[in-house]
Amino acid sequence: MSIYSPAYRISFRRRNLDLSWSEPDDNGLPIIGYKIEYSSNGNSVTYTLVKNTNSNITFYAQSNITSDWYQYYKVYAINALGVGAAADWAQANLWEEEPGNTPGPPTNVNAEGKTCAVYLSWDPPIDDGGSPIIRYIIDYKIEGDLEWTSIIGGTTNTTYTHTASVYQEFVCGNSYCYRIRAMNANGDGEWSSLVYASPTDCYDDYDCDGLINVVDNCPSGYNPDQTDFDEDGIGDCCDNCRSFYNPDQADYDLDGYGDECDNNDLISPDAPGFECIILLFAIALFLIWKKK
Repeated sequence: MSIYSPAYRISFRRRNLDLSWSEPDDNGLPIIGYKIEYSSNGNSVTYTLVKNTNSNITFYAQSNITSDWYQYYKVYAINALGVGAAADWAQANLWEEEPGNTPGPPTNVNAEGKTCAVYLSWDPPIDDGGSPIIRYIIDYKIEGDLEWTSIIGGTTNTTYTHTASVYQEFVCGNSYCYRIRAMNANGDGEWSSLVYASPTDCYDDYDCDGLINVVDNCPSGYNPDQTDFDEDGIGDCCDNCRSFYNPDQADYDLDGYGDECDNNDLISPDAPGFECIILLFAIALFLIWKKK
């Protein structure tokens, strides 16, 4: 694997790292993530920046860096067999620059529902801040929620198709809200106006994994491989006890862990009738105390 065009960007207002590398030979197994290490001089103490990106995207960005140790980098590819070898250390380009402007908001943002997907398009900001746009960051959330999720890696294009994946939660029955901002060498720009869209024509395949609900062993979770380790008919991404056969998914204390692999079956406060049980227990203690 080789690393190319790393850039360690420092301005008087922001400290930003933009790291990219070429895709390595996967030796016949898909890349499922990358490990990133850094060092002060490339030949002594090594630190782990990211243990696993959980993505095959060959780009990593981090803002607001405060340590001057972030100067040398190595990237390792990860597949099902483990962590591969890395190329030699790559030294980041370190420089100071006069404070510059960040981009304005992207314009003409549009979101259109497609079959099991949402298609996004937009125009570049009218004001690029005096520096070329290098990437667009896309956030999304279920309409009505407060917490945003970033689409990993963003995009260098002015279009993006949001679909289900193992890295991004995406359910066909939801309406989604999106916002987009541009990034230049000076940092992240202003967010665009919000747009909304819902995937279409996918209610027979609620999790958009290509398997209709009636044959999907986990209709609410994206699992096109249908992995079912304990062969109980419940897909691993939905199974409350993946290691033991429990097709009934019994969970006595309602703690999210199936009884077959729960080390603590005490009644949960969320269990039906819990308050009544506590009341009866208190009455019993009172009666015992009164007899004494």
